[in-house]
Amino acid sequence: MSDTKINHPGSTRLTWLLIVILTIALLAYSQLVAYFGNEPFHLLAAQLIKAGETPYLDFFYQHPPFFAYLISLWMRLFSESWRSVHILSALLTSGSILVVASYLRFRINEFQRSPYVSAIATLLLGLNFYMVAFGTVALPYGLCLFLIVIAFRFAVASPHGRSSLQPFLSGLAAGAAAASLLLTAPVALVLIVWLACYAHPSDRFKTCLSFVAGAAIPFLPLFLLVLRAPREVSFDLIEYHLFYRVGSDGNILRWNLREILDWFSSIQGLLLTVLGMIGMVFVKGHREISPEWRAECFLCAWLAIALSLFVGIPRPTFSFYFVLITPFLTILAVAGVEAMSGWILFSDRRLLLATAVIGLYAAGLARETYKSRREIFHADHKAIEEIATIVNEVTPKDGWVLAFDQVYFQAKRRPPPGLENAFNPFSRADEWLAADRFDTVCLMSRDPRVESLNLFAKYRNNKTIFTPDFAISLFWHRSDNSDRQ
Repeated sequence: MSDTKINHPGSTRLTWLLIVILTIALLAYSQLVAYFGNEPFHLLAAQLIKAGETPYLDFFYQHPPFFAYLISLWMRLFSESWRSVHILSALLTSGSILVVASYLRFRINEFQRSPYVSAIATLLLGLNFYMVAFGTVALPYGLCLFLIVIAFRFAVASPHGRSSLQPFLSGLAAGAAAASLLLTAPVALVLIVWLACYAHPSDRFKTCLSFVAGAAIPFLPLFLLVLRAPREVSFDLIEYHLFYRVGSDGNILRWNLREILDWFSSIQGLLLTVLGMIGMVFVKGHREISPEWRAECFLCAWLAIALSLFVGIPRPTFSFYFVLITPFLTILAVAGVEAMSGWILFSDRRLLLATAVIGLYAAGLARETYKSRREIFHADHKAIEEIATIVNEVTPKDGWVLAFDQVYFQAKRRPPPGLENAFNPFSRADEWLAADRFDTVCLMSRDPRVESLNLFAKYRNNKTIFTPDFAISLFWHRSDNSDRQ
């Protein structure tokens, strides 16, 4: 294939326009409706770190600490609110789309029939349900998506130069992703194997060493924490996930298969997978494909496969974990679009093909959004703010509060010991609630403890906060005015 750079100014302008529109849309979504139930414990962890506490030592935290420390720093620079962290996640998700689009622009010579592949890839990423829903909240997915595509981008650039900087930066990004979310660990493993295979023979050892050095740096804080409290770190990061995760009992195989199929059998997941497989067949068998592009497509395939296998292991797994494979499947999917553009059926209907792919993909977004609307649309920010205001008004400064992670974060109150994370398996909340240890109690109105412990009789004051989907009951001023036992 010719090395002459193909210029498609129309495609470049369209891609940039789409990225700008999608960035604005992601930011708007992050502020207006974005929510997921697991994000509050990350926010609370960052708030506690900002207050001078240390994860694992001072409170339970079941993830590597890089993400929590990052958003703690972000809160120091900007506001201590979910809104500021949502903005960070949305910008990082948009950044991952930009990195993939720029990479495909770099490889534009490989797409003789479909010069608009970078625009198509932008839409496949920007309209992906899991990218939108989980890349705009206070979860590490926006950060990790950005870091793993950066790691990929530096890795594929490494064999073309003799510098150690690119493999070092690739390792740094891959290590930071794993130090934020262990589910991304296969990225570093696949990339170093790929670099070992494709680096210049005389530079192979130096390249791999540079990658490992970069990958180790983000783990230094965790290493220091291990030296200080090996037992606590080991429990939070290893034992908890092996033995205490919610849902780890029962028929876990059936659960995991259902969640895996939920992603791959969705319209978007199925379309990306089928197009990616077509793309791989095309890249493997087409003689005009450059060796570099073929190797990079195989790298994308191995990354997608390794991540898919790894994220299917946790007990339990969840369909949204598979958002991590989306960028790599998208690169293969646009290769699939290029292959289909050469078929006789679509040779004169390339615009129709692209429109049909994007239209079907958008329908998949609408379907998944409707299915998951109760999980990803947060209509109770105002309710949480109201509850937090009441809690601060009626509870003594040193009083104990039983509430959701969101309430602690919004009220800026230190939770009682062991209640900093709703997933803490050693929480004594039930024991303390039965013993009347809490000055203020916040529970779902349908929580059986409200009736079984007769909270309406135990507390003189109560109020119910209603949201479109549920009600929250708030209790304060114990009837007996007794001190904590």
